Parts: sequence; structure tokens; C-alpha cells
Amino acid sequence: MKSESNKINSLVEFISEFEWEFSVTLAFNAAGSSLSPEICRYKLKGWEARVNEALLGREWARRPGVSGLYVLEKPSTNPHWHGLVRLPTSVSQNGKNDHDFFPGLAISCWKKLVPAGSVDVQEVYDSKGAAKYISKSLNGNVEYCNFVVPGEFSSR
Repeated sequence: MKSESNKINSLVEFISEFEWEFSVTLAFNAAGSSLSPEICRYKLKGWEARVNEALLGREWARRPGVSGLYVLEKPSTNPHWHGLVRLPTSVSQNGKNDHDFFPGLAISCWKKLVPAGSVDVQEVYDSKGAAKYISKSLNGNVEYCNFVVPGEFSSR
């Protein structure tokens, strides 16, 4: 049976095999308040939907959208999501420079849902390093209920 650290290393290896474009941190800035993991997940789902609508238009639910893997960190004390995101290929075909456009979009969509929240968006140049970063809080305590996998919010 694998030790917890071996499980985390395996998870990092798996996550790093994907070609992620951005690392995002979506913070609630609600330290000390009680936000359930369900509410945090609901807000994340709303953020991804708003991003998809902005990128893909009104019919966004019928097309492949943002693909992200997210980990909820510190859910009981200072909840925030760490995520790795790939944009839909159709974004580039719409003539938008997705790497310039996405950070501002990510911020505005989160602020509409969580006015006190904050967002950090970074381009990913090292998938393994980014995978390690979003897994940093696991410390042998892998709670898969605090993960959102790519396509989980998809209606397709």
C-alpha cells in the first residue's frame, strides 16, 4: 500500500502530464467565517460558467470550455481555490489573445461572485512545479472532496 507522500507524488506526476496554461488562486478573503466546501464549490462553478460565457458567448454550454483542476485549500480557516486551467482552443480562433485577455477576465468574473475576494493568475511554464504548488497543502491528508476535476462542471 502506498504511503500518503507517495500518493501525493503520484498525484503530482499525473497532474503535471497535462498542458496547463494558467495557475489561478481564487480567494474568498473570509478568514474566520464559515464557508462550507459546498458553497466554495458553488462559487467556483459560477466563476467557471462566467468565464466560459465571456470567452465563448451565449451558447457556451454547448461548446468545450475552460478545463480546470482545482484544490480547495484551508477550507475551515481561510478558504481559497488553487487551480490549473486550460482555455478552450476556440478562444484563439476568435481572434483574442487568450494569454493577455484571461487574467483580467478571471479577476472580473470572481469579483462579481465574491466582491471581497481576490485573484492571482500566472502563466504556467513548469507543469510539475505548478502541480506541486496546488498540492502543497495536502501534507499526507488527501481529501478528494476538496478537488474539482476537469469537466466536472460541464453540462455536456
